[in-house]
Amino acid sequence: SMAAVPVPPDTDGSSSIFDPLTTALHTDWAIEVPVFSWPAPPERLLRISAQQYNAIADFRSLAEALNCSFGAVVADVGLPEASN
Repeated sequence: SMAAVPVPPDTDGSSSIFDPLTTALHTDWAIEVPVFSWPAPPERLLRISAQQYNAIADFRSLAEALNCSFGAVVADVGLPEASN
């Protein structure tokens, strides 16, 4: 129910322990996911965790936010359509 997904490197060179992508996703999209430097800056990973209260729409929103953040470099992963 958890995955670490590589995202494009941080080009800002921030020295904060809080990755700017974490802040942007929270501020602009109301999405809470941690982003960590790994294995070393500027490389980083986004960690997603699926919980019972998450819906497919939540993951679609994350994909849309990442597409907007990185200029549509996130692939369509073929999420199933939401069921009623």
